[in-house]
Amino acid sequence: MSEITFQGQGIPWISASGTFGFRSLDPGAALLLDSLEGPCQRLLDLGCGNGTVGVLARLTHRVESCVMTDVSYPACRAALANVEQLQLSRCLVVQANGASTRPGFFDQVALNPPIRAGRTTVLQLFREAHASLEPGGRLLVVGRIKQGIRTLATHLETLFGETPTEIRRHKGFRVLRVHRRYAEGS
Repeated sequence: MSEITFQGQGIPWISASGTFGFRSLDPGAALLLDSLEGPCQRLLDLGCGNGTVGVLARLTHRVESCVMTDVSYPACRAALANVEQLQLSRCLVVQANGASTRPGFFDQVALNPPIRAGRTTVLQLFREAHASLEPGGRLLVVGRIKQGIRTLATHLETLFGETPTEIRRHKGFRVLRVHRRYAEGS
């Protein structure tokens, strides 16, 4: 067990070796957390890793409930351990290849895409995030300029039919927001 610092406070933290953000709060994840918009009833932390975004969002009561998914069993085990040790309710950890949880259910999806996993994986996560959002729901994506966040923005625009809005930036990181459209005629 280690400790991460969040909002000036040390929080006991369990990490899985080899997962993203293993020993500290990643600057991209911190920026994504700061960008979460409220009110949020149902957050999906897609590709949750050790559960940083979902767990800390619930810990600060910025979201009412959270589902965290990751393809990695060790990452999910660490996320669940963090939920349990902090005694958080309304948090569910699901080992899944993407968001195959509840289509059209979430009002917000947070994604720190695994750029090194390749474009195909990232674009699949975008499609799953889109399918998971209720109409009007929002996807927040964090990325680095050096790792192609501008290129990813064009893919988001194509999928969502809306130009992504850059809502935050810090030290080479950008957070983009897009909304799922309401159905035609509604």
